[in-house]
Amino acid sequence: MRLLTIILFLLAPALAQGQAFWLGARGGVLFNNAPSGIATDYFKNVKGGTGWIAGATASVEIKHWLQLGIGFDRVERNFSYGSPLRFRSEAGVYNMSYEVNSRVVSGYVFANYRHTMGRNFLYAGLQAGDFQAMSEDVRATRSTRPDSSFLAGGTGTRPGAFVGAQLGYNYHLGGSWGIQAEVAARYRPDAAMYVLTEQPTGDITPVARGTSFAYYPITLAITYRLNTARHKPIDIPKAEQPADEPDTAEDE
Repeated sequence: MRLLTIILFLLAPALAQGQAFWLGARGGVLFNNAPSGIATDYFKNVKGGTGWIAGATASVEIKHWLQLGIGFDRVERNFSYGSPLRFRSEAGVYNMSYEVNSRVVSGYVFANYRHTMGRNFLYAGLQAGDFQAMSEDVRATRSTRPDSSFLAGGTGTRPGAFVGAQLGYNYHLGGSWGIQAEVAARYRPDAAMYVLTEQPTGDITPVARGTSFAYYPITLAITYRLNTARHKPIDIPKAEQPADEPDTAEDE
């Protein structure tokens, strides 16, 4: 999370000038979670599966059209791939297929341009952050025995930075509450992962290979706008005009 800490430090002066704060809790689904860019000698028939995302955000209005914030997500990705290698056993020639369930936590910062429509608003923006793999479970199946699925082990995707963009709409429910729908795209350009492959001896070993991947969250969130006393307009009474003093020279 070093990258996130640096960015937050740089944003701190701007956040202090905010007009109002926003808090949000969200959840949704992910699409197209498959890695790419791995040589076909270890990787084939890559298929992305749906996953899920849940998290929270905190942001501040710098201007009525600009919103800066931070977010933290718990992400679960699913994808599958097959080994191009073929092996021979007493049951005949076979190859292996693998299903991956990856659990991730990510922190990020974002900036949104807002177009207000009364108390509702459309927004579009950019985000950047750290992708931290928590754990991965990989299940393997032999092509000659589709019912022989077994846990092949746990592997990890190397942590690193990601970038993304988002588009959404916030609908005012009443009071300070709102509901927010968002679609986003995130991309990891350098996501070196471990590909499992079976050796001629029958042992399954992880082989490190460079890869990249993109995934597309679609989320719904409940939002709350927080006005603090520091951000509320304060009515300052006008100073009273002093009464005119009598002209002593004329009185004499």
